[in-house]
Amino acid sequence: MPHILDKKRRYIALLLVLPLLVTSCAHKRAYKKAMAFEEEGRFVEAAEQDLRALNKKHDYDDAKNHLKNVAPKAYQQLLTRAEDLQATSKWIEAIETYRQIENLDNRFQSHGVVLETIDLSSRIAWAREQGRDHHYTSAERNFEAGDYLRAIAEYRMVTVIAGYYLDTKEKLWRSYVELGNQKLTVQEFQAAIESYYMPALEYATDMEATNRLIAEAYYQWAVKLASEGNNRRAYETFGRTLEAVQGYKDADQRQEEAFEEALQRVAILLFRNSTPYGGQYSSLLTDQLINKCINANLQYVVFATRSHLDRIIQEYELTAAGAVDPSTAMEIGKLEGINFFITGNLTQISEQTTSPSFVERTHKKTVTVRDSTGKEVKKTETIYYREYTSRRTVQIGASYQIVDAETGRYIRGEDFSERIVDEARWVRYQGSVYDLPENKRGLLDAATEPKSADMLINDGIRLIAEKMSQKIIRYYR
Repeated sequence: MPHILDKKRRYIALLLVLPLLVTSCAHKRAYKKAMAFEEEGRFVEAAEQDLRALNKKHDYDDAKNHLKNVAPKAYQQLLTRAEDLQATSKWIEAIETYRQIENLDNRFQSHGVVLETIDLSSRIAWAREQGRDHHYTSAERNFEAGDYLRAIAEYRMVTVIAGYYLDTKEKLWRSYVELGNQKLTVQEFQAAIESYYMPALEYATDMEATNRLIAEAYYQWAVKLASEGNNRRAYETFGRTLEAVQGYKDADQRQEEAFEEALQRVAILLFRNSTPYGGQYSSLLTDQLINKCINANLQYVVFATRSHLDRIIQEYELTAAGAVDPSTAMEIGKLEGINFFITGNLTQISEQTTSPSFVERTHKKTVTVRDSTGKEVKKTETIYYREYTSRRTVQIGASYQIVDAETGRYIRGEDFSERIVDEARWVRYQGSVYDLPENKRGLLDAATEPKSADMLINDGIRLIAEKMSQKIIRYYR
């Protein structure tokens, strides 16, 4: 036990000392990097590493002495860099470099290293003034020449240096608007809106006027889409028009017209039944398909209800078998405003039931009995019982076709098939239920017949209706 306590104490002591060791290593590593950077002529990086070493250990003399030596070189290196940048009119970079010098000098002073420097505050103010005037003059020149992209780039430089100097904000707005107008003229609507009119909002003093530009661009785009027959996108784009400016021109009315044009009206006719089974199954498939399609709530599709469908069948004397010839489809489509008919056929229903079969099974149970002397002893007995099975299988097939009411042509179709199986399992045994294995005891009272054929057919119809509706919904979506 004392040995275990000693190990714990050593471990705790190591945890306490480890941060100190890491810190010690860190300041020495930083100092070594400073020496290496100086040899490479990278005096700014060398000074930064000395400062890092001193942050780790404030009284680290090696780093402090090295900093006194390298600080003037770092200062001069940055100053030369700043002056080179301003000589090439890179004013923002020059200003940032002067600020870097200012920051570095303050950090030098915090460690007792004082340099003779220029008046950095005045130099920064002068560089800001020069940079502002340089970029503003360039921006004005490009703006007058109609080179709005370059004008924007230069005006933005002005804002970085001096904020919204003079009329910079207004010129940025006008530049973006002019570029948007150019794109609108050549019907590049998306670029006009997203690349120019919307960014112009940042600089707009009249938000309403800018939003009207956006609304007009969306409006023209929507009109073009509608003229091309792309009514879904036209509807959505008129919506964007109204989001920008409520009640803009006749966008409300045009949006409704586009929606009506985009809307597809679909009638699912009663499926034919080509099987020897009763017609209730084709009716069930039709009803389930109609309900699933209606419940999908497709934005641009309306499925006729069963009552509407029954009226059409009766009024146009269609057979309940669901067939519709091309000329009838075209006539009904025109009179009822239906764009598509969906016809279908229940092609197969077959059922097979296997006779009950059984397997002889055994189970060993342990019982307690008394021997000839009256002493209790354990004895193993073998139990015999029969496990029966019976299986019913139903195979269902169906198909659908989509008819274009305008042309009377079939434009899409697909076949579906489902195999539904149910198995009954039960046990026959004359003895106590507790003689059987636990997992077999419930089979003593189990059903001895699989699900009825009618139930399995209904299950298969539901599965086919689900898969068929998914295909139809995906097509119209």
